[in-house]
Amino acid sequence: MDRFLTSPEKQIMNRLFRLECETHRNSSFDFPPGGPYDESVPCGGSAERFALPPHRDDEKRKGREFMKFSAKAVSVQKVQKEAEDMFRNGFFCSEAVLSTIRRNFEVDVPEEIVAMASGFPVGIGRSKCVCGALSGGVMALGMFFGRTVQKDPKVEKNLEVAKELHDWFKEANGKGVTCCRILTREFDMAKGEHKEQCIRYTGLVAGKVAEIVIREFGLTNLDEETAV
Repeated sequence: MDRFLTSPEKQIMNRLFRLECETHRNSSFDFPPGGPYDESVPCGGSAERFALPPHRDDEKRKGREFMKFSAKAVSVQKVQKEAEDMFRNGFFCSEAVLSTIRRNFEVDVPEEIVAMASGFPVGIGRSKCVCGALSGGVMALGMFFGRTVQKDPKVEKNLEVAKELHDWFKEANGKGVTCCRILTREFDMAKGEHKEQCIRYTGLVAGKVAEIVIREFGLTNLDEETAV
């Protein structure tokens, strides 16, 4: 493999593998001092000496290369309340949903990812199209089910759960639509009359996303344990 790489490419690969090594400090990495593409190693030797840790390799085969989360048990009610509070205290709907799911499931992505949701509020940039809470929910599902590799078939699962969320929200909001313009048409948005409804929708979506993730990954819903 390394015989086809140029020197600059080898330098980039070495940096990437060093980052991988730092991520898995307890793993048994075995590659030359100069990196797995050390030019001092005979052609072919370095590639044979490097291997991803078994659990990392397994994830790759499953199409879950970089998606990791630590939570084993989550309270859907807590997720719903936190999302509502985050909207009430300064975030918009889509930001509140994505941030709450990321934090409660302890997803291994930087907090900066929440900024990706900042353009979706009020139906995408206040255009009053698709509900921002719903958009944030679809983004949150993508953290768990989305793909990073072209033609990866795992996208089908992402589309499936995204549609489930869409169809569920359409019924759960009581108005049979997902359009922000219709959902808020009885309110004077300039006066903020819509906010309490939108806060409720934000909580509903965050809670449903949590339910889907818990179900699909076989996690524990703490609310069910408390009920028992």
